Amino acid sequence: MTNPLKSTSEHPITLRLTAALLASMLITGCSSLRFPGVFKIDIGQGNIVAQEKLDQLYIGMTQDQVVYLMGSPMLQDPFHPDQWNYYYSFSKAGDDPKTYHIRLYFEDNRLARFEGNLPENTTPHIEALDIEPPETPDIDAEAAR
Repeated sequence: MTNPLKSTSEHPITLRLTAALLASMLITGCSSLRFPGVFKIDIGQGNIVAQEKLDQLYIGMTQDQVVYLMGSPMLQDPFHPDQWNYYYSFSKAGDDPKTYHIRLYFEDNRLARFEGNLPENTTPHIEALDIEPPETPDIDAEAAR
């Protein structure tokens, strides 16, 4: 009867090949090599908010008017229903993502204030996604009140 634990002397080539294959798989799996010619896509996630839309926001707008102008918020906190969050993240073919966050605050169903950070120019993000920029509806401030 042969001892299965004594396989090192009986199959040294198989053992070496298995060890080499395992080591190469571990090394390549943990590497951060970037292979040339590999296609990487641009990824945009969230609400596209252009400066033109923010320019049309004014204090006193109803929530329905804000949804019509900016779209539905990306995040509505169930614990803070009068706070709407618009997030956007754009990653260009392997670069670090660029993100922004706009937060709107409502009191009695009316826009009370808004804050956030918007990149200076969101047009390159929209153009990189190869879509038409959304039309910005003109809301007459006097007629809306």
